[in-house]
Amino acid sequence: MTAVPSAIANAPLREDDFRLPDDGGEALEGALATRDRPADLVAVVRRLTQPDGADETVHWGRNYLFRTGFDTADGRRLSVVVKQFRNQGPRARLDRLRGRGCKATRSWRIACALDRAGVPTARPVMLVRSARRDGPSFFVSRDLGAVTELRAFTRAFNAGTIAGDFPHLDADALLAALGRAARRMHDAGIFHRDLSIGNVLLIGDLGQPDRPRRPRAEDLAIIDLNRARLAPRIGRWRRGRDLGRLGLMRRRDRLALLRAYWADDFRLHHRLVDLLCHRGFHGKIALKRIVRGALRGVGLAALGRTVRSWLLPRRAHAHIPPATAGAGLRDRSVWDALSDQPHQHAGRWQKTAVRLADAPGHLRHTARALRTAPRVWRRYVRLRRNLRRGAPVPWR
Repeated sequence: MTAVPSAIANAPLREDDFRLPDDGGEALEGALATRDRPADLVAVVRRLTQPDGADETVHWGRNYLFRTGFDTADGRRLSVVVKQFRNQGPRARLDRLRGRGCKATRSWRIACALDRAGVPTARPVMLVRSARRDGPSFFVSRDLGAVTELRAFTRAFNAGTIAGDFPHLDADALLAALGRAARRMHDAGIFHRDLSIGNVLLIGDLGQPDRPRRPRAEDLAIIDLNRARLAPRIGRWRRGRDLGRLGLMRRRDRLALLRAYWADDFRLHHRLVDLLCHRGFHGKIALKRIVRGALRGVGLAALGRTVRSWLLPRRAHAHIPPATAGAGLRDRSVWDALSDQPHQHAGRWQKTAVRLADAPGHLRHTARALRTAPRVWRRYVRLRRNLRRGAPVPWR
């Protein structure tokens, strides 16, 4: 493979739109960073939008994240992470009516803004959307390699064990880097709205005995951007709401974070705003846990899920490929080759129809088992009776 100068790989972001026609697959459209243009755009986009093209699953849940790679037009092998979003349900329809676009579009827009502003994040590579309004969408970013969630460090900070748990990491430098990265994001006009301890990553190793790690803002990555907003000005309350979500509970650690964030402009009212936002957010989380625990205790949570499952139509999970065109009702009710899990492409009454059609065969097998049961039981009793007599037992 031809060596490519790092200046090309880290070139400024320029966007280019594309659209793939319906050539037997799903019609797709989107945008890409020209610095990471694939050698074969059509083939790469088709593969990135198929979960069976994944090299490794990163996360499977409400959204699906997987790791893969492709060859760029300038001869590099680029490792990327693909995040697949579902765009079904009332909230997604409301977002479309409000003109906000799908989650992948919002992630792409904010990631491009962060990248241009020099704010540390996973650099955007590609946005892919289905031409169907409720079809899936995909946000593709560069793979960050080895990362550690801020969550791990936050728990150690709160327990007072950061020095023992991460002896080769400069904890004060980490707090300072976090504060500077958040300030850089807000000064760029970006209100994250979900700046939690799981959405900030430290890139690379945690330091060595002979080479302690002093993180910088550039060593962090702010991710999960689909809830973020662009604003011409981020006021102190919005800044406080973002910082308040960071789960640093000790006064010393929060002051270190705020001093790094506000630098020479740190004032008493900044501390008061942080107290209100931080305690308000984490108090709301604690109240939710209490309410949910009470509902589970009286069985209302399970009842609510049951009622909702009957009122709302079932949909196939977005990460499971669609059923084959012309597939019969039974095929759409059973499994697919990728996940070997219930396909869910058949509705509740369609599945009931399949079960009713299978009922005569099940009844015949049940009747045969019932007729055979007395003979099986008598044979079992004879075997038990002769078990310890020492003589061989004939077994036909």
